Order: sequence, then C-alpha cells, then structure tokens
Amino acid sequence: MHVGISSDLVRKRGWIITVISVGRVPVPVLIVHDKASDRFYAMDAVCAHFGCGLLTDINGLNARCPIHGAVYDVRTGARVIEPSSNPASPCGFCAGRLPLRTYAASDDNGTIDLEV
Repeated sequence: MHVGISSDLVRKRGWIITVISVGRVPVPVLIVHDKASDRFYAMDAVCAHFGCGLLTDINGLNARCPIHGAVYDVRTGARVIEPSSNPASPCGFCAGRLPLRTYAASDDNGTIDLEV
C-alpha cells in the first residue's frame, strides 16, 4: 500500500503517524526510521493497554505510550515494558492485541510503502 508519505520526511523527523485503511477500518500507524540501518518499521500506533494513547514518545526503536508508560518494540510490536497502572487489565477493545500488528515498510522511490 502506497501511503503517500515522503521517506525523506520520515528520515528527517525520525517517525511519523499516518492513518491507513485495513478493510474498512481506519488504523493509526506509526512509521519509524532506524538511522543505523536506514530501515523503516511500522506498527499499529494505539497502545494495547487501554487503547487510549497514541504511541508518540519515540526513543530509538521503542515507542512509549504517554498515558500509562507501556513501551513497545517497533520492529516486532512486542511490549517490552508493562504499563505503570493496571498492567493486567487491558480494555475489552484491545484484549488479545499483543503484539501490536506490524507492517513491512520500505522506501519506494522516495515514498513509504507498507505491506498490509
């Protein structure tokens, strides 16, 4: 899926959130650029804990939820740090959503492509 985002913009900022359609459902997706390998990684951008936070606190290849502090590895979608409050109580909407869904991301002549 051609998402229409400049790979140069993602390289410059380090990360970006966009919305794609999976079926008929809009899904926020986090795209991160790893400077060391010049690779792009993409995963669902909504925290699986309570579904209330967009993962916007990016540190290297980790994305932290600003609400309860859960941290996810953008390469695998795995949660690497549990949320700070009620870690065993995910919301019904988000239950069973670990790891977060990831997407193969690539640079196609200056534009990001995702395999959905």
